[in-house]
Amino acid sequence: MRRNFKAQLDRDRKRVFHNSREFAEIREIEYDGDYYKIPVVLDYEAAKDRKKPSSDHAEGIFLVDLVVYIDLDDINRIPRKGNQISIDGDLYNIVTVENRHGEIVLNLEAFTEFGGV
Repeated sequence: MRRNFKAQLDRDRKRVFHNSREFAEIREIEYDGDYYKIPVVLDYEAAKDRKKPSSDHAEGIFLVDLVVYIDLDDINRIPRKGNQISIDGDLYNIVTVENRHGEIVLNLEAFTEFGGV
């Protein structure tokens, strides 16, 4: 039996990548007044690979970069660049948004005094 590639990707995305027993973690997300408790993948390492502009924030203030992967089926909407999103109570600015075949990829930034959100 020949499988549809897109259908297989959708199954793998849900069964493996967004499975809280594999890669994802259950987190509380708030976006635009709506709350979700869903599996997401948080990737601080991928964010470090992005090109960063020169630092212009005050001494003692740290920029936190984060890439978040969310299954579109879990929130049924695509967040917008320039808006804010809360993850477990920590507020981030949405820098970029991509929809990769049903997986939302958000590049986020936040400023903190502690070197990590």
